[in-house]
Amino acid sequence: MLMSTRRSFTLPETSPTQRTAVGESILIGRDAGYTQPVATPDGIPLALIAYIPLPELFKLVPELALPVPAEHHDKAVYVFSYYDEHDYFLGNITELQPVLLDTCVEIVHKNLHDFDHQKFFTPEFNTDPDAMSFIGGSPVYLQHTLPDGLDDYVFVGQISGADLPSSLDDLFYLTENVGYIFVKKDLTGGLFFVQAT
Repeated sequence: MLMSTRRSFTLPETSPTQRTAVGESILIGRDAGYTQPVATPDGIPLALIAYIPLPELFKLVPELALPVPAEHHDKAVYVFSYYDEHDYFLGNITELQPVLLDTCVEIVHKNLHDFDHQKFFTPEFNTDPDAMSFIGGSPVYLQHTLPDGLDDYVFVGQISGADLPSSLDDLFYLTENVGYIFVKKDLTGGLFFVQAT
């Protein structure tokens, strides 16, 4: 079985992603005004924070692409998270509620959610072995134990709040926090949660 190689990345401080790049690139940012909004089971709206086209994900995490289902070439992983500009929300993103976890990741057609691409940034990959933001490989400093385990999931990557540009430095409430992304092996959904360090 092919295993993914860890690809570290940073996010540029400036140069928001241009619309022409959308559809083919991995994007990280924040937009609460996207179309077809997603909410928690109790109705709290979630912000879109990451967009990962499946063809790009298959390149970086090859164990997901054996074989590559043709119907997935036009799909993307959308990652959502709770965010409140004016109020404390750390507990909302670090408490592992199974129902909420399942709400935070969708694998759907890449054009289902229209969002403001100027609020997103394209990761710049590098070979830094000590980086805390990366795609592929294995999670670093993961402490949470999920109720049903992770046997049905593949690790996609993690994002350190310390690596976010200043416009996103409160994405995970504190810059010391780390967000973890997993997808189901059958590509029907995934998990996203934040760990306070």
